[in-house]
Amino acid sequence: MVSEAYGPQVHSLGAVNVGTSVMGIKFKDGVILAADTAISYGGMKNVKDARRIVKLSDECAFACSGEMADAQNLTKLLKHKQE
Repeated sequence: MVSEAYGPQVHSLGAVNVGTSVMGIKFKDGVILAADTAISYGGMKNVKDARRIVKLSDECAFACSGEMADAQNLTKLLKHKQE
């Protein structure tokens, strides 16, 4: 019998609020960031107007896909670092 201590670490067994599409394009005079605005919970579209691109300053922005709570936490941490 194999102990669970040696298995993969699992944080969530249920559905989470996720979004998928984020893209960045660099060109001669700048950068374009694009992201979808949908958040799915399991197989159901939960939110249709989520914001996954955050402007941190006139020269810095980021876009984040995946779990919405992680994106919100990262936004909070990055804005706190700017203070």
